[in-house]
Amino acid sequence: MSNEEKQFPDIKDDGSDDNNPGLFSDKQISDDAKKEMLSSLSRQEEDRVHNARNKGGNILSEEFKEVKNDAVWYFKNKDYFWFTCGALLIQLLFGWSYAFPDDVTPTCNDESSFGYSTTNTMICNTHMVLLEILPNFRTLVAFILAGFVSSSISLWRTRRSAYCALCGATRNIIINISTIVPITDNHEENEWRENMLRWAVLGYELSVLKARGLMDDEKGREYLKSLRLLKDGEWECMVNGDRHSTVWCWIQSQARGLAEEEIIKSEVAFQTICQAVTLSRDKANDMMSCIDRDQPSPYSLACALLVNVNIIFETLSKGFKWAILLNKARGSLFVLYSQPLMWFDIVGLLFYTMIFAMLYDLCFVLYNPFGPRNLIDIPHSVVGAGIRKLALGSSALHLPPGHVLKSKEKSTLTRRKDVAVGFSAKVCDIGQSLQHNSGGIRMLRRSLHPTGSKRILETPVLVGAEFTPVP
Repeated sequence: MSNEEKQFPDIKDDGSDDNNPGLFSDKQISDDAKKEMLSSLSRQEEDRVHNARNKGGNILSEEFKEVKNDAVWYFKNKDYFWFTCGALLIQLLFGWSYAFPDDVTPTCNDESSFGYSTTNTMICNTHMVLLEILPNFRTLVAFILAGFVSSSISLWRTRRSAYCALCGATRNIIINISTIVPITDNHEENEWRENMLRWAVLGYELSVLKARGLMDDEKGREYLKSLRLLKDGEWECMVNGDRHSTVWCWIQSQARGLAEEEIIKSEVAFQTICQAVTLSRDKANDMMSCIDRDQPSPYSLACALLVNVNIIFETLSKGFKWAILLNKARGSLFVLYSQPLMWFDIVGLLFYTMIFAMLYDLCFVLYNPFGPRNLIDIPHSVVGAGIRKLALGSSALHLPPGHVLKSKEKSTLTRRKDVAVGFSAKVCDIGQSLQHNSGGIRMLRRSLHPTGSKRILETPVLVGAEFTPVP
């Protein structure tokens, strides 16, 4: 398997051959052909979604390479077992007679004025000091860690909510473009409309790639090309670090050109597309922002210090306790471990340290929800396929039976012919009036350039690596 196949497991053979044009093909096909292909492409999208769900995610960014693909990673992490092993090591080091020089029964007593032992003072009093310290740390850690976990979950939910808002904004701009920009008899104008729909999905995918740290990476470029969302020359025209904003700028610039060409027939319709572009840009505004969506570093450091100190003190306390129990068993490991008390104590320490460490590790595990993990991260491969399917279906704008599309305007070509005929007739009338009007030349000029008229500007369309005007 090649490196690209490893990085893009769910988009292998994604309609890149000549027989399957993918989501947006470079081939020029008629609306009838699109209608015939729509159902087959929808089935292919569903198959791709199914494969993506089974293979477990999209591209892996650098920060996810050390993270496993599911929540079982918690229980597979060997780091949580070292604390219990450390307590058992303390037992084996100090559980023998040399650490208990006073061969008396009981091994430890509390006959001193401060409640400390007067026999075997080194081990017994160390254990008692740890027992005094632990309740204070447990209370403090409980309050601090509860707020830390709540904040981490809240930030995780904020990032996922931002993704949901981006999906809604993308669907909104797709619907606006497909209904406001008309399908005409001019193939070039229909191609402009399809480009705007493709750019809407491209901006959405670039926003997710930015959250994954791959927006300017070559892997991200290959991913977009495999989805047929990126055409030749477009990648070079994008602004590094803000490629998704560049794409939405293209959509709004194209809409402005179509409005000046009167293909978009009203200022309100043009403003609607502008508002949809603004909404998409707002919802995609750096979903992994470290300015307002990260834990404060001093707060994280304080929580880490408290959790680790609490776990270490608990481990030391259990280790010296088990050493005292081993001494009471006269150094016989068989006698000690034949009792259920010892095994329950070991399991209790294991789960105690594991739970505290897991609660703190939520800050790391839930930090970026845009990775490939099955049960934790956003299923972008599934959601993105649905948005691409919506854009594909909207490109042909198939209306249900019985729906009447009312319009006060004729098609673009018919309207232009009518304007040309009307303009020619008006010029003929003016020419006839020149014989009877000494100011005919001035009147002709005023007719050709009436006051308040809007000059039709050339519409920029992206070709290759630069913008060229379309006459």
